[in-house]
Amino acid sequence: MDNKILNGLEASRWLTFNVDKNTPSIDLCSAYMKLSSIIYFVDSFKGNGFKGSVRLLSRWRAGDLCSGASDLSVFEYCQSHGIDFYIKQDFHGKLYQVKPTGILIGSFNLTGSGFGLVDSPNDETGVPISCSIENELYIDNLFTAAKKVDQNLYTKIKNFLDQNNDKFTFDLDWPNDIKSLLVVTKKSDRYLVNEFFYKYYEHNNATLDDADLLHDLSLLGLSITDLTNIDAVSDKLKETIPYRWLKQSLVDNGGELYFGSLSEKLHNCLIDDPRPYRKDVKKLLKNLISWINVFDNQILIDRPNYSQRIRLLT
Repeated sequence: MDNKILNGLEASRWLTFNVDKNTPSIDLCSAYMKLSSIIYFVDSFKGNGFKGSVRLLSRWRAGDLCSGASDLSVFEYCQSHGIDFYIKQDFHGKLYQVKPTGILIGSFNLTGSGFGLVDSPNDETGVPISCSIENELYIDNLFTAAKKVDQNLYTKIKNFLDQNNDKFTFDLDWPNDIKSLLVVTKKSDRYLVNEFFYKYYEHNNATLDDADLLHDLSLLGLSITDLTNIDAVSDKLKETIPYRWLKQSLVDNGGELYFGSLSEKLHNCLIDDPRPYRKDVKKLLKNLISWINVFDNQILIDRPNYSQRIRLLT
């Protein structure tokens, strides 16, 4: 597998070129999805003679749909074309699997801007990697840990958005009855770098031109103005993959771990290809701890013997 770095347009060409009549299945996993891009790719696949199965997985937070980052009409299209559609609220990755050829992994969402299908696209990057047993298992686990959308769930989602069309904000949240339908208890033990925080957070150090901060706000489903609301950020932080990974790691190890042990655990959990350097993994962990220091009171960070200790408060 050639690990050449691709931009968005090159990635779209890779995705369509590698699908043909012998392709058994395709998995499209993206935090954000636009209907026009899905139609473009599905039509391209069919034009290549593809007759296999397709699965889609997206984040579909209320704010994503309200802001237009994702389209509600995606489900209706999937339903009419025999495509299974899944929601995973904490998913922020971008993965596109064409079995058995390869998996496209990078920063491109399933949108026109992400894949260079518009006049002024985003500057996105990614690489194709192999369909190894471990990588295929990771993607299958994503779907296992996601909620397959049926007509009942879609109707509830659509009705809620219709009733709140005058309150469309990026941080709009689902009501409890929809949240309960989205709950899936299966936990994952494999993660992507872009599911973790990119920025070391400090008070009074937040600007809209900070790409790392915007990435982290997207993980939280918040806007930059929400950072002044500590309770709101605290609630969203607890829902993120990094926080839940850290909390579960502490629970599994008697409630406390030192930084070095946690860093090793995180390094072993990340599946990006190429694997991140240990110094970069340490940076991801430091970033997570910085957010916890500011916005969380359930995990304590101290330094009793030179090494940083992370403890779960009971």
